[in-house]
Parts: sequence; C-alpha cells; structure tokens
Amino acid sequence: KAKVGDVLERTITRKAGGTVAELIPPAVWDTLPNVSMYPGRGTIDNYKSKTYISAQRTESVRYLFEKEGTITIPEKVFTWYHPFQKKLYKKKKSTIPFFWFKKL
Repeated sequence: KAKVGDVLERTITRKAGGTVAELIPPAVWDTLPNVSMYPGRGTIDNYKSKTYISAQRTESVRYLFEKEGTITIPEKVFTWYHPFQKKLYKKKKSTIPFFWFKKL
C-alpha cells in the first residue's frame, strides 16, 4: 500500500539471444490517471562470443501518486527482432494491480 506522494519505481530487464540490444525497442510507458510518470535512463548491453550473441535492455519508470485511488498498471507487450532467423518475437508482462491511500 502506498500513500499519496509516494513514489514506486518499476524496472524491466529484457534479455534476448541471437540479437543485439539495438534491435530491442525501448519501452513505451502508458499514462495512468492521477499518476505522474518519470522514465529513467535505460541501459543496453551486447554480449558476444565466437559463436553467439545476446543482448540486454534495462529500463525503469517512477510513478508518483498524486491522488488517492486504485489503478492497474497495464500489461505490456515487448518485441525484439532476431536478425538470423529474420523473425519478430513478442513477450507479455502481466498487469499489476495497485492501490494507494490519501496521505495522513
């Protein structure tokens, strides 16, 4: 439970094999009623060996709760492209129910 004025930080790290970080698109954060959002600076990393590549993208957003109420942080669908298989992949992150109260 959070109070009005509290800040919640959400960090999402995506890892994908057979691709480079530049082919993992940045997250697009949905707006939420009565919540200010402050995206953080993301990081990308590429990992290479003689026979394999993989990548990682980490991003975060801070939610500032401005009024009392209940929200559901919506489901996100993330995509990345595998250049060797020439295929676009998708992965879902489920919804996050969240509620907060008036600051006393």
